[in-house]
Amino acid sequence: MARVLVVEDNPRLNTLALKVLCGHGHQVEQAADGATGVELALAKHPDVVLMDISLPGMDGLEATRRIKLACPDLPVAALTAHAMPSDRERALEAGCDCVITKPYAIADLLACVERLAARSVPAAAVPAQDGTA
Repeated sequence: MARVLVVEDNPRLNTLALKVLCGHGHQVEQAADGATGVELALAKHPDVVLMDISLPGMDGLEATRRIKLACPDLPVAALTAHAMPSDRERALEAGCDCVITKPYAIADLLACVERLAARSVPAAAVPAQDGTA
């Protein structure tokens, strides 16, 4: 199963994602803000990042840009309550691979994680931080 980083500041949604994803065999790391999300994404090399857009401090769009700058092949799914077409367009322009609108159906979340994890570059293929293979 997939290694998933959930970047979400709402404790209830964080708990829900943890229960659902772990219940389906995924390994989950969590971050409550954008800066920590970027740090964990770059250090842990998850298969998929689920990124809330409205985060304290660094928002999810900026966090996604930073993740994609360092790891362009790392799939990021935006989790957002903002459902306007312009909001979706901004998320995609920031580098998100898909957008999941809150409140989301559990089946949609799982399908997105599985679809993006199937495209993810295995951690063994990610170059070491010191430049050695």
